[in-house]
Amino acid sequence: MKHWGTQRMEIERLILRPFRASDAADMLDLWIADPAVQSEYGEPVYETPEQVGALLERWIAGYGQPSFYRWAIEEKQSGRNIGQIAFCRVYEDCRAAEIEYCISARFWGRGYAGEALQAVIQTVFANTDFAWLEAFHRQENTRSGRVLEKSPMQITGTVERFRRKGLMPEGEVCYRIGRPLYHASQTPGLTVLEPRVSNHGKPLVYASAKRENVLVYLSNAVEKHCREAGFAHGGPWQKWGSYGFANGLLQLDEYWLGATPWTYSGVSGYIYTVEGDFAPMEGIPYAYISEKPARVTDCAFVPDAYQALLQAEREEKLLLRSYDALGENMRRWVRQTVREEYADASAAPDYRLFLQAKFPYILKE
Repeated sequence: MKHWGTQRMEIERLILRPFRASDAADMLDLWIADPAVQSEYGEPVYETPEQVGALLERWIAGYGQPSFYRWAIEEKQSGRNIGQIAFCRVYEDCRAAEIEYCISARFWGRGYAGEALQAVIQTVFANTDFAWLEAFHRQENTRSGRVLEKSPMQITGTVERFRRKGLMPEGEVCYRIGRPLYHASQTPGLTVLEPRVSNHGKPLVYASAKRENVLVYLSNAVEKHCREAGFAHGGPWQKWGSYGFANGLLQLDEYWLGATPWTYSGVSGYIYTVEGDFAPMEGIPYAYISEKPARVTDCAFVPDAYQALLQAEREEKLLLRSYDALGENMRRWVRQTVREEYADASAAPDYRLFLQAKFPYILKE
């Protein structure tokens, strides 16, 4: 699983950063010795420098593990450590984490906990493989409840902590948020995505946790050629445009000279934000699949897919590799694959038409 660890974040009024030994004084003065603060999220009170020092030693040692997430909350105006936000539980097997947080009582009512929570949610989803983030509060803890109510989290029946114990919450209100998932289509006005059969052989809805990764699905090279040639395109739902991953970035390869601008230039479409019963797709980073329909929660229009790909490359969010940059091994694979797929496509005249148009030099060999 890809982790990001406790890295420094600077947001509007706060700095979220790893704890350090010098935080002990602020912690004792502002929050960790205060029962009103510690009881709000079920933590013990620490009253002496020795107790806080030992706790900080454990936390600081934890930063050696990339799966350890615990930020000190520093107010920019005062420069003081006014609380913390952390993942008190990490469940790598289901890519979930439970969040806890606290703010000094002297700083209540300023929206600091919500600001920190929003930053952690956005940044963690952008830099890790977590699929879900969770939190809960006791019903009587209305202060923490207001933070979660105002957050992008939604009320849910339970969280992983209780689920693993075979328990249902009693007096706790649970919240959960899934990472934003994206799906690209040329079809406007979708409100629900229905599972479709692709080259994986069963009906699925596909989505990616990275918005830029779905840009490659805005155009189907086979379908585009048939449309321009006035030839009926009957499927299957596949693309002739291979991509892999290099250093965590999607890499789109050209299998013939000028394939990328030809496939995507002038093609418009939509990127839908979706939610549903998704699971990580094994073997493809950031990809998720669902056997059930997925609900559309947002939509963005893309006027030109090729320009969007170029912009994503400029922002170092994906890689575009030209045909000239392919090595000989890859070109040999393309030649072999074209010959094999042409022979196997005898019952798919639209696909054969595409292969004949784009790879005549290979089929004449």
